[in-house]
Amino acid sequence: MNTPNQDVRAQVMNEIMTTVRLAEESGLDGYAEARRVYPAVPTGVISEAWARFDLARDEAWWLQAERTIEGEIIQRAIAAKPEGGEA
Repeated sequence: MNTPNQDVRAQVMNEIMTTVRLAEESGLDGYAEARRVYPAVPTGVISEAWARFDLARDEAWWLQAERTIEGEIIQRAIAAKPEGGEA
């Protein structure tokens, strides 16, 4: 169970990560935008939020790559002639 302080930290982190994500989607530097929007937030907190955003983006890329590769393997398997069998 989260303590009230952990909940506040998670909410703050999510807010900063949202700022980073929206900036990146708009073609801006997400880290710089978070620094601009939240000038009183320590650099380490901004860096952690950006790192979490970046890790989530990387994970999404890997999941998409894995789905693409799995799809291609499945398509090849369906199209392949069975070994020793007739097509």
